[in-house]
Amino acid sequence: MEVLASINEVDLKEMGVVAFGDRRRITLAVKSLQSSQDATAPSTSSGLNSDPTVTYLTLLDSENYMFEKDKSLDSDDTSSIVIAPNQSPVTVRTSSPIPKQSQRSSRGSSRGSTSSVGTVIEFDVRDVLVASADHSDIPERLDNAAEANEPVSEGDRKAVVRQVVRQLVQKCGHLYPSSEQKEALAAAVVKAFPALAAKVPGDAIGLEHAHWYHKGKGFIEYRLPQRSSLPPDSEEKVECMKYTVSTRENISKIRNLFKETHEYRRLYIADTSPTVTQILDQYPRIRDMPDLINLEYDMLYPGTGDEFIRNWHPNFTHKVLMVAKAQNSAQLNLMLSGHKNGDDDLCALLTMAFLMPFNSFRKKSSKGYCALNKTDALSFLIQNWPVGTDITTITATKDCRYSQPHLISIGPAHSPQQYFIVLDSATIPGGTSIVEAFDRLFKSFFVFNVHFPPALANYYSAISLIYKRTKFSDLGPAACQIWSQISKQ
Repeated sequence: MEVLASINEVDLKEMGVVAFGDRRRITLAVKSLQSSQDATAPSTSSGLNSDPTVTYLTLLDSENYMFEKDKSLDSDDTSSIVIAPNQSPVTVRTSSPIPKQSQRSSRGSSRGSTSSVGTVIEFDVRDVLVASADHSDIPERLDNAAEANEPVSEGDRKAVVRQVVRQLVQKCGHLYPSSEQKEALAAAVVKAFPALAAKVPGDAIGLEHAHWYHKGKGFIEYRLPQRSSLPPDSEEKVECMKYTVSTRENISKIRNLFKETHEYRRLYIADTSPTVTQILDQYPRIRDMPDLINLEYDMLYPGTGDEFIRNWHPNFTHKVLMVAKAQNSAQLNLMLSGHKNGDDDLCALLTMAFLMPFNSFRKKSSKGYCALNKTDALSFLIQNWPVGTDITTITATKDCRYSQPHLISIGPAHSPQQYFIVLDSATIPGGTSIVEAFDRLFKSFFVFNVHFPPALANYYSAISLIYKRTKFSDLGPAACQIWSQISKQ
């Protein structure tokens, strides 16, 4: 009966049934037989979210792999899949044929077909890895990581994805498993290896497969005030603040004038799109009193200004360093060893920037077009100089690539003594703590209405989560994977 139920038109042609009408009648009878078998088969639960440890998995490499590996596989496939992790199968059944995606050849032609119904695929994801000569030791490492609540290295995670996707493609018999099959595979993997399960912060329990689209920055929008609501003496107050010397006696007066001209300043920035230098020329007291950046940010987004300073060291520094160590990367290990006896907060900020995917791009500079790599991307965050360096000279002669705000540290690279924020051709004090300096740097992007450096866009978007400026789902897939590892420690 199983053989009869699997017969298709190609088999009938090989058996000598050449008449179209005869083949059609036999095919309809086979489909009727398949439907009756499905109706009498015992029902099984999909089980996609039945296990509370199954929270999240991105099969980041599966889509590329399916289009690049084993392209000789091309046959009719399945309507259901059973993937058994630790003798706990996950079953997904479909009631209609699964359309196979069209595939373009190298010559530009396309082809597509529709799969038949009836075959059940079953395999154990743990056995797939154990049977692999190169990856048989991965299950033990993943079990140890789950028991010790330690992060998993990126190499092991990708190896698991490659092996199980290869097995799924081979079992399907073609290159296009359905979304249900990929979701079932994701559920099976995180059930077999709980260390790969990552809780999505603030979201419900769920799974995610290869198709995760970037939803944009998702920043909280600041609503500009109405021009009619501006106080009539706003310009006079701006001029008064501009020429008031920032002495100890005048600090309170300047802060009050700065608050009272907030709406006037935001409309000025929105209407004229001035450069940072032009804003500083209009409001020079920001150079003398850099704390005005914090004050402006607090008025832009009330209640979120102290989130980073309050949370970074106690809640993120140790977690980021643990994830970095688990990656077992030569460059990361070198960075960690260089900061072994230095500032842990600084080391964590740098390693997190290195962990996050960066946007490779080419940008015109005075020396022509230059390629940016991951190590160079860190220079868009912070640049270190020895004690005694003239900050004014550094700023005046800096490469035009560094147009966005960034930090300069003075002193030993692993434990600087002082920080400055570079804003166009100006520098303002950042303080003696990297947490304080970075907090002011991050806020300056919003205060002066400038974009993040393209090379560090993913990094700053992840940092925005701490400031409650964006959502976890707004990150790209690779950034989501890194952040989920950090957040679950």
